[in-house]
Amino acid sequence: MLEEKIRFETLELDLQSFQEIKTDRPQIIFKDRGVEYGKILEALHEYGPFDANTNSRILRRSFNGIELLFFYPETPEKERIIDALDKLAQILREGYTACKHYDITFDGMAREFRLTSFYAPERKDFIGYKPGSLSQSVERNMNLIREIQQRGNIPIVIVGGSAHRSSRARQMEYIEVKKEFTKRDISSQYVSYYEEGRRGLLYSLLEEKSPGLGFEIWNLCLNIYGKAGGIAWIVEQSLSFNVNFADLSIGLRFARDPRRGGYVVGHATILDRFGRLVGCVTSRPLRVTGMTISRENMREYLKNILKKALSDQRVKDVYSISKKKVLNIALHRLNHFHPKEKQGILQAVNDIKLLYDFKDLKIALISIVKDPSLMLFDVNQRSRDIRWGTAFKLNENTLLLYTTGSIHRYSKRLSYPIIVMNETDEKHSFITKHQELAAHILSLSVLHWQTVIPCSVRLPATIEFAGGVARLFKFGVYPRQNSQLEKTLWFI
Repeated sequence: MLEEKIRFETLELDLQSFQEIKTDRPQIIFKDRGVEYGKILEALHEYGPFDANTNSRILRRSFNGIELLFFYPETPEKERIIDALDKLAQILREGYTACKHYDITFDGMAREFRLTSFYAPERKDFIGYKPGSLSQSVERNMNLIREIQQRGNIPIVIVGGSAHRSSRARQMEYIEVKKEFTKRDISSQYVSYYEEGRRGLLYSLLEEKSPGLGFEIWNLCLNIYGKAGGIAWIVEQSLSFNVNFADLSIGLRFARDPRRGGYVVGHATILDRFGRLVGCVTSRPLRVTGMTISRENMREYLKNILKKALSDQRVKDVYSISKKKVLNIALHRLNHFHPKEKQGILQAVNDIKLLYDFKDLKIALISIVKDPSLMLFDVNQRSRDIRWGTAFKLNENTLLLYTTGSIHRYSKRLSYPIIVMNETDEKHSFITKHQELAAHILSLSVLHWQTVIPCSVRLPATIEFAGGVARLFKFGVYPRQNSQLEKTLWFI
């Protein structure tokens, strides 16, 4: 039960007017049945990733194994970085044993992700490069990468380097890494040695009294697996029984470009296959002058996004073989959709409806406020935190939703809400109830394949992933169009 009143400066809210919305928790699928969201790590350890277990020819992973190449910059910290990379390679091969009561064990990449083959190089095989001249080093080693691909394995480059947040110079070191490998359709994972005010994983690996690193190692390996194109788990959508699922969930995110001026709009599309969220695809972002998209640009941009998603091999047969004639689209962005954007969206929807001969096409325009000036407390919780999944009706089309927080009543984790609004009228939207809106966003909030820590990412995967795409594209980082990399988590 919540306190009846909250006082904020001179504003007093009567919480009796807040109607709590009952929400269903999404089911996470690893094998043949769903598991509770809070038990992702336990399920991944017990069953392995979804795409190693599924009988679906379309969703089963196409690669045999993963082979890593380790690069390091020729900088004053070189020896320390090499030492840390050496220790990391050993952990990835052999595993890690929990050293604290709050830590967690990792049994090695091959065992945990059920890989037929896995390779992490020995120290003598690490590759050095001079910052600013990485391209030359990459070209010298392209034969190694081609040999890995010929073996049916996925090459992933691990780069140990200085922090990419602490200064502009070191940020550009990170950007150089992402640009040089991404433009060659090679996935890369940057691992920091040190960050001002925060220790990177490599730095922590060398500490004598190292803190528990199990969760960081698991997250790193989850990133590696996603960048190889793996699907660690899928999510069963939980909308009401008499409503069709969201077939395509699309996130739009703006990133300011200080170099060229204006903004970059990135997008990420989450694909659904028979009521299950099964993958992600991106395409080239859009450059705009402000934080709104013109009607013409929105029409063409969204139309191309939809055409690409509908032709993806993971869902193409649903429309070409099963002849599915109803398409439900959810489009997400932060803050509100501009009237001109809505006009362009409706035009794109009509274009797609005619092009693919859909009998009906519904779209839900969902705007999200990431940091609302409102926070609630539960007096029955020792920590006063609101539990994950709690939702309150604010008005007829808006709710306050907790996508972070504790899962169980007596566990403690700081919780923050988001405000979610459905800006579409009932005539055009497939989401018409508050319960459906909450369930839709919660399903996408548990699809964050970059972390094994549940309830720790506030925004749905659509917007979170779109932000990663936009932030990299403003530096010119994007894969070759229609490459396999576009179907992976290359942007995390």
